[in-house]
Amino acid sequence: MAMTGLYFVPDAAGSSASAVMPALVDRLGRKYNPSPLSRWNLEHRLMRSTVASTSTSSSSVRYLQLLSLSHRPGRSYINVTPPQSQSQGPSQAATVALPSADVKSHEQPAGAMVAVPAPGQADELSHLLTTKMGPLWTSRQSLLVSHGAAFELEDFRVRLGELRQAQGAQMSRGVIIEVEWLGDSDGDGEGEETADAWETGELAIRAFWDALGLQGGRSYIRVAGVGVGVGGGDGDGESKGKGKGKGKGKASRALDLPRQYCELLRLRG
Repeated sequence: MAMTGLYFVPDAAGSSASAVMPALVDRLGRKYNPSPLSRWNLEHRLMRSTVASTSTSSSSVRYLQLLSLSHRPGRSYINVTPPQSQSQGPSQAATVALPSADVKSHEQPAGAMVAVPAPGQADELSHLLTTKMGPLWTSRQSLLVSHGAAFELEDFRVRLGELRQAQGAQMSRGVIIEVEWLGDSDGDGEGEETADAWETGELAIRAFWDALGLQGGRSYIRVAGVGVGVGGGDGDGESKGKGKGKGKGKASRALDLPRQYCELLRLRG
């Protein structure tokens, strides 16, 4: 069973993306002698519901996210958060609360996410949402990763990319690191899906990150909705019957990586 964890190192004093990217590539090269893979891209758009501006409810704000990943070709992902308090900005309107370095899956419910066919760029789908559904949603920000680096090494695939705002001068927001543990899979994510395998994968990803020795990274692994169906469980690693809901679990796990990205790309904190 393959699984993935995301890390984000935000731009800050003494830790800019221009310094983090070369340092990561250098550390990977010296420690693992990795094989390079194809470059990758990401596009993400965040929209806010307009209904809340005229609503008296304090929990009616929703956020819609549109995500495209070049290593998930032929589709885009739409995620809509549960209603949030109007006092919370987009940086707090996620499916879980942001701790100092990690996010857990069980603190708040997951948003509603679907995969939709979207060959090529996500511009057409975004245009449809902002025009036909303009009265419901207003654009907040657009983010992208262009020509990110990717490597394969030992039991891992690693993707690195500088996250930038899509508008104006494309200001850097930090560096995204995607760590995919291949485990006992055949390279395509197939393998036994059990709670023990999930735990092993999570520990392997965290150990890999710790070995890189990079400070200031936020991890996004067990975010809301991720791991649903593993071992027949509900996403918190607890089994609820052998083989129960196996097909549903695999379908749910196909959205694990997009959910992790949507959690990260709300840039809370």
